[in-house]
Amino acid sequence: MARARAGIPGCSWPAAIIAGSRGRCSMSALHRATVVDRRRVALHDELIRWAHAYATNGLPIFPVAWNKFPHIKWGAGASTDPAQIDIYWRRWPCAMIGLPTGAKSGLIVVDIDRKNGVDGFQTMRANGWTIDARAVEVRTPSGGSHFYFPLKQGDIIKNSASKLGPGIDVRGDGGFVVLPPSRPSLDAPDYHFAEGQEYREMGRLLW
Repeated sequence: MARARAGIPGCSWPAAIIAGSRGRCSMSALHRATVVDRRRVALHDELIRWAHAYATNGLPIFPVAWNKFPHIKWGAGASTDPAQIDIYWRRWPCAMIGLPTGAKSGLIVVDIDRKNGVDGFQTMRANGWTIDARAVEVRTPSGGSHFYFPLKQGDIIKNSASKLGPGIDVRGDGGFVVLPPSRPSLDAPDYHFAEGQEYREMGRLLW
């Protein structure tokens, strides 16, 4: 998909801000470009390190653009192969890390949104629902949460949007989620594990 291959805002090579009004390079612009480029490299290094960690724990991953469009046909392209992961993140250095849900990964996700005037946590409270303490929680940039659960053998769980209630989605077969430490741009909030949790907790759900 061509639109999915656009560079992440704030993460592309910063040539545009280097040129002065007559095509000359101003020192202040060059300094800004250098700072941006260093942050870009740091983000890439962090992403590739985490990508390999997920794969080591048996989670197939794939690159996702800042607008949540997959860079590849992820149904077949999600991989745990270190060489393939390196290829993906060389081509899209700051791509977010995508994870297929459902049978592909053995995980399902309850996605609780808190945006656009909808609060899935309020829906939870209104219905007296709680999340199992054994779930792994990832906080999203918009203030919501992804709660990860193991898919029980033989179960088939499909995607649903607000079927359980406003602001509560389920990610199962045919869906995917974005993993930490992805972020839609250099200056945007990131996806991150809730306090006291880390990526190894994802592997725990599969064992």
